[in-house]
Amino acid sequence: MEANTSTKPETTPTKEEILQHYKEQVEIVELRARIAKGNRDVAMSDYERLQALIMTARLQQNVTEGEGKAPEKSNAKKEPKLKTEPVAQA
Repeated sequence: MEANTSTKPETTPTKEEILQHYKEQVEIVELRARIAKGNRDVAMSDYERLQALIMTARLQQNVTEGEGKAPEKSNAKKEPKLKTEPVAQA
């Protein structure tokens, strides 16, 4: 088997080429960070929109269920009614 030989001789990169490579890598990382931040912002906006939609749906449900009825006091503590009979004295 023959070894894969290249017709182009390998050379060591110059200082300028190395610096250019790292500058490009830094730019790529910065762009990825900006994209991640944008994706986070979109996700938060979607979350807030869905929360508002849920609240709207609940309010509409309460309005349609409560038409023609007096509002109920659901937060009031209800006391149980006990039946008591007078005790006969002997």
